[in-house]
Amino acid sequence: MTEFRLQITVNGLVRYDGACTSLTVPLPDGLYGIQANHTPLFAAVKCGKIKYDTPDGECFFETKGAFLRFEKNTAVILARE
Repeated sequence: MTEFRLQITVNGLVRYDGACTSLTVPLPDGLYGIQANHTPLFAAVKCGKIKYDTPDGECFFETKGAFLRFEKNTAVILARE
């Protein structure tokens, strides 16, 4: 699968910064999936579980709310725990 860069920052600390093949986030209208070369996006993420797949396997992250920006094959999640 094609990869994109994912950076997850929680309360100002980088939790993950690396390759990602798939990202699923809980948005107000349901789960939303992102893969490489997705169209640009800026969205509020609601409380829940974020799932991201890396070359090493499947990972999960629980959030109490976040913002997601995707552009130029880079996803940035600014979260609070």
